[in-house]
Amino acid sequence: MTSLARNPVALLTGGTTGIGLVACKQLATKGIDVIFTSRSVTKGEGAISEIRKHVSGNSVKVRYIIMDLSDLTSVSKACDELLSEKELRLDYLILNAGVMGNPTVKESEKKSIDQIESIVAPMITFVSSDLHNIHSPTGAARKAGLLLEEGVVRFCSQQGVHGVDGTAARDSPDYALSFDPAWSYKFSKLLNVLTAKAISDKLSQRKSFVQCNSMEPGFIPESDLSRSAKEKLGGFLSRVLLFLLYHGPSNWFVSYILGQPVRTLEEGAHSEVFAATQGRGGKYYRLDEEDLPSPLVEEKNVVEGFYSATSDLLQEKGFEIQIILFDAE
Repeated sequence: MTSLARNPVALLTGGTTGIGLVACKQLATKGIDVIFTSRSVTKGEGAISEIRKHVSGNSVKVRYIIMDLSDLTSVSKACDELLSEKELRLDYLILNAGVMGNPTVKESEKKSIDQIESIVAPMITFVSSDLHNIHSPTGAARKAGLLLEEGVVRFCSQQGVHGVDGTAARDSPDYALSFDPAWSYKFSKLLNVLTAKAISDKLSQRKSFVQCNSMEPGFIPESDLSRSAKEKLGGFLSRVLLFLLYHGPSNWFVSYILGQPVRTLEEGAHSEVFAATQGRGGKYYRLDEEDLPSPLVEEKNVVEGFYSATSDLLQEKGFEIQIILFDAE
């Protein structure tokens, strides 16, 4: 006779390095079975070894599935693989992977294999950033400039698929923006929050028990977010920069500018796990507390505009969002 008792199960994207790997360790130590995504067998096996060091015995299962978030075919194949596991039931989904662009990258390399801008690809990634919010209490988004002019965002939300990656704004005579990795990164984080809100609304309409949130883990220099910049600096200079950011006057200065402390991987991962396990949907968490996202998140036409455009773009590429996946059975 099969026991009904089971461990909760968490699926986490980008679990082989940085904050994602640390979050996997923290989930496993809480007695949660972990499935994470990896772009290669080598990275996946290495991450399992790291996670296993933090778990005693075999009471917690840890495994990975191959998925490259820059390739929609790979994403679809991984989803099909998970759906084929009839006994699998997910309790937590932490959509963690992301990257900040390198301004020196060639134009031809800024697109994914599906010819979608890599930073702002239409994938559901709900680890966001306060940089999405011009009203951020840290002030960082206000100082960072143009992206979160609310008129630009509303304009993009009305432009269909061309608004999803900011093409419409860059080509518009009203805005005439050139490609900028910081612009795209902030825009991608806003899309994270808007997508989370759209899905949360749809789940609520369907009276689903599934919850959907977005969150800000804080400024974490150790993470792999800026790996392209670290590659450019080289190993030695990257280590020097990290030391300065975590110690002495540089740490104080950066913390003052951001309005929050420079955080470690462990602290950022704790915030991810915290946001994922609160049991309430439609929320935005900043560090370890509930907070307010951009007021644009409450504008239904903006939220629906980006969600519809993302759906249209995926269909144009031969894929679709299957809302049925979010229904309770």
